[in-house]
Amino acid sequence: MTGLKSILCLFDGDETQAPALDFALALCVRHKAFLHVLHVTEPIDPYLELNSAQEANVVDSQSHISDQIAWVVRMRAQKFGAALWRGHLNSREFHEMGVGYEALTGYVEKVVPRVARTSDIVICSKTPAKKDAASDVFMSTLMRSGRPVLLVKSYGNSADPGMLFDQDVAVAWDRSVQATRTIHNLLPFLQAKARLHIMSVAEQNKKIDVRDDPAVMYWLKRHGFVPTLHLMAQGDTPVGELLLAKTRDVGAGVLAAGAYGQNALVEKLIGGTTIDLYKQAHVPLFLTH
Repeated sequence: MTGLKSILCLFDGDETQAPALDFALALCVRHKAFLHVLHVTEPIDPYLELNSAQEANVVDSQSHISDQIAWVVRMRAQKFGAALWRGHLNSREFHEMGVGYEALTGYVEKVVPRVARTSDIVICSKTPAKKDAASDVFMSTLMRSGRPVLLVKSYGNSADPGMLFDQDVAVAWDRSVQATRTIHNLLPFLQAKARLHIMSVAEQNKKIDVRDDPAVMYWLKRHGFVPTLHLMAQGDTPVGELLLAKTRDVGAGVLAAGAYGQNALVEKLIGGTTIDLYKQAHVPLFLTH
């Protein structure tokens, strides 16, 4: 395990996304990683029928906005280390650590998953305008990138985000493929001081009680961790609420969970544990599909 070495952070200059950028910067410094800050501009709508001069004005405006965002990223990066800034990214240049900025044109739901596939983790902010529904870019990144997503609130986060994987970490476990992938993705990031809390809920109308599973405990012990097991019965409370309540009780700074264990479209339409976590989480979520 080589740890956390490549971070992708989505940032368009909005102040509500600053906490995600700060998380990414702090983790970059703590893990001596490379942070790739990405801004995506959608292409000009061909149905607008702009003339060449109008189209040039739009392009100039987009370029100006991109330069402003790069300046914001550079200023925030300097607060974490004067030597971090690597400027605009060039595909021919390799940077082992530091902070680089890239602006791409395309549809964000397609661009982000493609870029994310060569990163260890994607960090993004919860969209305030979509408090009750997951954003399309969040869903597409989870479903199509193959990488874990760290979803950060737009306010009231950890005072020391760089230590996110050094402290108490809550992990939801239900034997699913998504939960297994989540632990696999989480392990390289965990530091020796991390205290793991395995939380398992016996859901209603399920024949198998997933809580009685010592194998996951043995697996983590082989990696040097001695997790604390928290067993819960669902009752009338949604699984997401139980997980978040227990996360708060144990003082964990992040909740790691598998995402969209059932059909993603069904969850988006009628709800499910992933949507409940998205709407109600008081801590960052480390999610894997």
